[in-house]
Amino acid sequence: MKKLLILANVIFTVFAGVAKDRDIVSEARKSNMEFKKIDVSRCVCVIVEERKEGNIIIRAEHAVMPHVELEVRDSTLYATISNSYKIQNRSPKVEILVPYNGKINEIECRGAASVILKPIIKQELFKVDCSGASNVEFSSESVTTNVGCRGASSVIGNATSQKYNVACSGASSVKSIIKCTQMSCECIGASKLYIEGSVQKAELECSGASKANIEKLQCENLKANVTRGSQAYITAANCDVTCSGASKAKANCSTRLDVEVSGASNVTYSGECYIGKLENHFGTIKKKQ
Repeated sequence: MKKLLILANVIFTVFAGVAKDRDIVSEARKSNMEFKKIDVSRCVCVIVEERKEGNIIIRAEHAVMPHVELEVRDSTLYATISNSYKIQNRSPKVEILVPYNGKINEIECRGAASVILKPIIKQELFKVDCSGASNVEFSSESVTTNVGCRGASSVIGNATSQKYNVACSGASSVKSIIKCTQMSCECIGASKLYIEGSVQKAELECSGASKANIEKLQCENLKANVTRGSQAYITAANCDVTCSGASKAKANCSTRLDVEVSGASNVTYSGECYIGKLENHFGTIKKKQ
């Protein structure tokens, strides 16, 4: 009986310790706010808040808190969990709340991390690089907004810019609402792209079993290349579509449509548009009934 009681106490202590390790605790840290870039990795979530003053607040599991690394170096705020903490079967919870210093122009997010930008970023150039099953959310009114998303990652962003450039690859996804002069989008490697809003001139490259949906994007001039088993759903006044490699494109065009289709691909179009160039090399071109 005595041995059973001792064993029960040991089991209770172990489970109580595990529960305590996962309790969320908070810590305020003063930091140098002279940074332009945020670099986040290893499951950390950084939230840039609307507030412009105050400390950086860290909310993390009790066992993880001593391993949270936060420093400013070379105009970059680095936020991560040190390698001394072994991440195994689950992602630890670490949330870092950062006041907005008005200088942020670049985000790098990797290793199952995430960044949420609540203020609207207004810079000459704003860049997002998201990889390794990570997530970024932003709103930009910068002159140029560049988004790179790869490795099963996700970016949700709104942009009012002169130029909006997207490169999406490796089973990733980008979803945006834009109001821009120019747009350039590359969607490759089983990725997904969804964009709505308005743009004057756009280029779309969709390949490698990817899917691009810009049906709700009001576009004046669009050039689209859809290849290698991909799908594209597009809307434009003037549309130039090349479709090859067993791919599929659906185009809603109101003014002029130029089409080149080959390799068992299919282009379906709608709208009262003038048909300009029409080249069919073992594909299918038809008007939606």
